This record gives sequence, structure tokens and C-alpha cells, in this order.
Amino acid sequence: MKVERLLQSEDCCDKGCDVTVENQYFAFTKKRITHRIGDGFIMLKKGMIVLLGAIILVGCGKKSYTELMSLGNEHMQATEMGKALEAYREALVVAEEPAQIIAAADKLGDIFVQHVPNADSAGAYYAIILDYPDELNVETLREYTKLIHEAGNFGAAARGYSMWMERYADNPLAPSMAYDLAELYHKQIQDLIRAVELYDQVVKDYPDSPLAPKALFSEGYVYANDLKNLEKARNIYEVFLASYPKHEMVPSVQFELRYLGKSIEEIPELQHLVSGKKSSS
Repeated sequence: MKVERLLQSEDCCDKGCDVTVENQYFAFTKKRITHRIGDGFIMLKKGMIVLLGAIILVGCGKKSYTELMSLGNEHMQATEMGKALEAYREALVVAEEPAQIIAAADKLGDIFVQHVPNADSAGAYYAIILDYPDELNVETLREYTKLIHEAGNFGAAARGYSMWMERYADNPLAPSMAYDLAELYHKQIQDLIRAVELYDQVVKDYPDSPLAPKALFSEGYVYANDLKNLEKARNIYEVFLASYPKHEMVPSVQFELRYLGKSIEEIPELQHLVSGKKSSS
């Protein structure tokens, strides 16, 4: 590497960068670097030039994670969202510790939820946090999973629910989290086989939860109306009536059994829906 090329890096430092003692020394002595070949010596060896030049190149123009996060916070206070996003993104790139990555990703996700609405971006940044589950507790893992779900990143949300259940299956909130996971597979991911498995798991793992009869009804409903497995649906509905004879959903179960396998056109109670469709068309 030529000395002239290395010395160009001083121009960077002249533009406001931090200049270390080594950099100052190099800048001060650059004019004294002379090759006296005829006298058989060199005042500063090429290896030292390379080393000091490298120090300058590394030291200039780089902001630390802490500086970038502080800069992002300042832009947030000034409602300069574009600049805040830029600072937090750079902070995420230079972050080394899991806690730093989580903090930067959280800031970015919040901006895309609260200030620059973009569900896809919010879900993507929040999902980064799930890569560090050991840094999260029962509350924060649940919170980020819900945020990811609301943002529409359903695959990552399923991962979050599953991680939470693996760690906190005995927590009082476990029935709700298990049911929400089943609903996610049923209504958003639309993996119906997995959905009925998860509904069934809620019933078996949390039979005393108020969500157990709701999960059982949902399991039967999917078998009847989506998977068209009428025998399986009938068995589940009959189990429901035997297990929860006084439950408020009993009339709904009885209705399902009465018209199991029937189309809307064949159900008298739903004829108003059919006539409404015909009149609107």
C-alpha cells in the first residue's frame, strides 16, 4: 500500500472524526516520512505506516451502538422519524450483545406500529427478538408474540406461542396462549389439521379452563364445516353435550348436530341469508 493512499485517510479525520493519539502522531509526522535510500535508512518503516494508517481508517466515521441509540432517541423526541429509523437501523447492525439487538429491534418495531404504520416491517423487526428467548421472561415473550401476531407475521407468531408454551405450560395464562395458538392455525395460517390438534390439546391439557369447551366446540366445527369429517364432528359434539350439559354453547352444538352435513339452503333457520344473497344479486 502506498504511503500517499494511507495519508488520504487523514482527510476523513479533518472532517470531525475522533483523532486518537496514534492518528495525531501519524498526521504530525507525515511530512517527515522520507526515504533516504542513498544513506541506507528509512525514517519510518513501511510496516509502521500501514499500521498507523489502518488505525485511522478504523477510527474515523464510526459511531458506537450507544451513540446511535442516543441519536435515535433525540430524533424521536424531535419527531424526525426518518432520521430515527436510520439511527436505530445502524444501531441494530453494530449491536453485539443480545440485549442491544433486542432494544434496537424494539425501537424499530414501535416506530412502525405507532408512528409510521407498516405492519410488515413491525412484524419483521419484532420477530428478530424471538431469536433471543433466553433474554425474555414470561411477560416479555408473551408481549412480543402478541405484537408479532397483531402485525400479521403469523409464522413468527406461531413460533413465539410455541416457545412460550414450552417454557410456561403451567402458567395461569397457558390456556389462553394455547387457545390463541390454535386460533392462529385455524383462522390465519389455515392449517386445519394442526388447528384441530391444538384445539384438542387445549381440552386435554386444561380441562378445567373456561376455554376448554370453546376449544372443543371449535374442534368439532372445523371437522364438520372445513374438513367435512362428519363422523368425527358428531363424536366431538356428543362429547361436548356429555361433558358440559349446562354450558351456554349447548344450543349451538345442538344446532350443529341437527344440520350436520347440510348446506345453508337446507337449513330453514338460515333461509333469510339465502334470500338476502339472491336479492342482492
